[in-house]
Amino acid sequence: VTSLGGSLGDAPTDATPSRAGIGLGLSRCLSAEFQYRLQSLAIDFDPQQPHERIAQCVIDELQQAHPYPEVGYTADRRFTIHWQIDDRDRQPAPAFRLDEQSVVLVVGGARGIGASISRLIAAQTRARFVILGRSAVDGNDADAPSGPLTLEAARAAVLDEAEASGQRVVPAQVDALAWERVWATERARGLAMLREVAGEVDYHQCDVTDIEQVRAVVAQVVEKFGRIDAVIHGGGALLSKSTEDLSVREFVTGLRSKALGTACVLAALHDVQVGAFINLSSISGRRGNVGQSAYAV
Repeated sequence: VTSLGGSLGDAPTDATPSRAGIGLGLSRCLSAEFQYRLQSLAIDFDPQQPHERIAQCVIDELQQAHPYPEVGYTADRRFTIHWQIDDRDRQPAPAFRLDEQSVVLVVGGARGIGASISRLIAAQTRARFVILGRSAVDGNDADAPSGPLTLEAARAAVLDEAEASGQRVVPAQVDALAWERVWATERARGLAMLREVAGEVDYHQCDVTDIEQVRAVVAQVVEKFGRIDAVIHGGGALLSKSTEDLSVREFVTGLRSKALGTACVLAALHDVQVGAFINLSSISGRRGNVGQSAYAV
């Protein structure tokens, strides 16, 4: 049961607490992981509705079949949400524009979807970018690999180096070290490609769950550029592990960079006039996926 206003977030509502829809992604992932033992149904309400009505609606829903697993109740109507392809052309929003003077701060913009979004914006606007990431980035663009590094190639390199040095590594260590190499290559290539199209690119190693670190970076950015026009939070920690095998610590770790990180970035921007704050989520939060319950929340 969620409290997103009765429309599962589909219609504008007054400010809702961050916990309002927290169970949706988790229940979807549990349903995907235990598809022959568990069926999920999301029922969304306007929290202003009488509790007696909400309770009766839940009881009524549990007694009927559901071709669509999302149901919403507003003050005077019940409806379901189902997905369909929308091929309509999308017109750009007229109210917000970026140009070569704009400064865009991106959390997790060195690799993955954050890097792809940053490159597209940069190619269209020549804006200046400040990228925040947990990991250090060594070298310069001239040292960036010309192509991606596959996991298989990274594994082979780790094993070759271990054999040459006489070290013994177990398979789990090999995979962990190999993934670090793959991600390091993606970061180096992502920043190099962004610099080809952006007006300017700065990278800051920063733990966005540490408010003091975030405040320090924001202060540096404002001192250098005098502005921050847009913020994109695309950072996240993806731990692919079934929910029943996740420890509490692992589950919380999966939430920290997105949930606590968002809170820290917002707090650090308290005195900064920002035109847009875009927080990226995962489709797992709406559709569910095996092993991604913490990521979906």
